[in-house]
Amino acid sequence: MSFNRFFNEWKWTILLLMAIVGTAFFLRFFNLTLLPVFADEAIYIRWSQIMANEATLRFLPLSDGKQPLYMWILMFFVERFSDPLFIGRLLSVVCGIGTLFGIFAVSYILFENKKVFPRVYLADRFVLRSGREELLREIYDKNINLRSTVVVSETLPIQETTSSGSAQILSYTPNKVIIETQTDEPKILVLSDSFYPGWKAKVNDVESKIIRSDHALRGVAVPQGKSRVVFSYDPLSFKIGLFLTAGSILISMLIYLRRGRNVNKA
Repeated sequence: MSFNRFFNEWKWTILLLMAIVGTAFFLRFFNLTLLPVFADEAIYIRWSQIMANEATLRFLPLSDGKQPLYMWILMFFVERFSDPLFIGRLLSVVCGIGTLFGIFAVSYILFENKKVFPRVYLADRFVLRSGREELLREIYDKNINLRSTVVVSETLPIQETTSSGSAQILSYTPNKVIIETQTDEPKILVLSDSFYPGWKAKVNDVESKIIRSDHALRGVAVPQGKSRVVFSYDPLSFKIGLFLTAGSILISMLIYLRRGRNVNKA
């Protein structure tokens, strides 16, 4: 993955992290020496001073079961700064921030799934399987390329193609996804989001049926050329619930007003 792609993907996360780290560093930098000296940091600072003056004691921290790396770094600075407490705490802050970035970088390198599919893509082929077990067996078949093939349980209104095409997300919110596609021939657009009742799709402002793709994802047929696809979550249950809630509130208000009139008459 190139640096530009990485930065564009993680831009806001990186900027937010930099703001948090910058604020934390700023607050700690001006309050480093306000707190009293703790026993452990006093030991570390004193040991680093001893280690700096006596080369034979460079592994002194091991006698207490502690790693000497921090004190090896610290002994380089205690000889050059007049306030060992300040430089010791400053080094701790820098090490903490470095650890934060290090954990993020190592986690990203180790756990990044380089084989992950795009959030939205176009499928060239489709495989029809009627039963659930047959469908799942086809999905887990090692010989199938799910990046270009979609497994469905119903006949699709398109033919298999090998032409090129592209798809990109223009807007993504919890209840609405807008996608733009460009294809040379009709294809199946697959959105890597869960297939769930209540979702509706429109292709070029025309309502279209959502295809259950690969058993768990949402798909829709897109025509040749440039298309605009809108997935929106508009379940009937929400409308019924809204109607019942409004009706309950109205009935409660009428009962309250009527009881109020009866009390006044009494």
